[in-house]
Amino acid sequence: MILPGRKPFLLGSIISSTDAAAVFAILRAKKISLRNSIAPLLELKSGSNDPMAIFLTMTIVQMISLNTTPTVSEWAITLVKQFGIGIAMGYLFGVALPAIFNRLRLKSWGLYPVFSIAWILLLYTLCFKIGGNGYLAVYIAGIFINKKEFSHKKNLVGFHDGIAWTMQIVVFLTLGLLVNPSQLPATALMALVLALWLMFFARPLGVFASLAFSKFKINEQIFISWVGLRGVVPVVLATYVYVDGVRDADMIFNIIFFMVLISILIQGMSLGFAADKFKVKESEQEDVKAVENSPILSYTLRQHTIHHGSKLIGKDLAQLELPTEFLIILIKRKNEYQKPTGSTIFEENDLLLIQCENQVLYQDTIKYLTY
Repeated sequence: MILPGRKPFLLGSIISSTDAAAVFAILRAKKISLRNSIAPLLELKSGSNDPMAIFLTMTIVQMISLNTTPTVSEWAITLVKQFGIGIAMGYLFGVALPAIFNRLRLKSWGLYPVFSIAWILLLYTLCFKIGGNGYLAVYIAGIFINKKEFSHKKNLVGFHDGIAWTMQIVVFLTLGLLVNPSQLPATALMALVLALWLMFFARPLGVFASLAFSKFKINEQIFISWVGLRGVVPVVLATYVYVDGVRDADMIFNIIFFMVLISILIQGMSLGFAADKFKVKESEQEDVKAVENSPILSYTLRQHTIHHGSKLIGKDLAQLELPTEFLIILIKRKNEYQKPTGSTIFEENDLLLIQCENQVLYQDTIKYLTY
């Protein structure tokens, strides 16, 4: 059974997205730590290819529905517009939210998640209305929001992590409701062939071509090519075909179902074996050695008392935007010890336990905060 016309391109666009969340969930479950910046690369790759997959899917669906073919220049202009606006708005909203949270004084911390959801919905809607890629904007905003410290950050991260898992569960339940078991045998062979082609030929070829001049070794590139799990995004994109009433939507959806299932079963279940086989795991001996050789345990802990007139008084930790090498670990206040959070407000006579390896940086930061 062969898909006619433009539908093979539609199928390829839908299945092109990979799922970083699934990869890292498996790695965390197996307690696998990857070396040589492999984890950040996988996260960047998976997060950045979702907007492109969405762009291609929606464009091809529109071509099929309207029976039109955009010119190369129209494709290029639309692509630049969507990605340019998406990146710009994502950066602006991502930089602005931590600053807003550090100045807000809401009565309950439960209002901060509400504000953050409204902020992201506003970003997506505005970006979509002016022709940008809302998915890319939200992704970029998340990166820049996470780079800053702000009030209730830990609570917000936990809240949104729970929301993300809930949405994934809902999507996979929807997938189960949309699949018709009686139609699956007709597409099983095609889905199996396509899934194996992606695993053993298409993705490795793309990875090797992209990383040919990188610092990653051959064994690391092979591992990176193997962890291209298909997950929740192809499922969501497959529903677009249903919504737009594309012919053969059932067949496309069933193929996507099989390919996602095969990817999770084969690639997902073999991640631990692949990490051992291609020697990309961070060994426990290296972790112990790094801790033993860390200067944190020797001479980098310092104390500072907040005196009258200090800039620290009345401000919370997130507002200070301290250098990453300057860490306030503990606060002693009225003979009680407190672990500081982003919303901790400093008071006069607080005794701070600070970790800072650089003596010059420590003196400059204390001088800035004090006077």
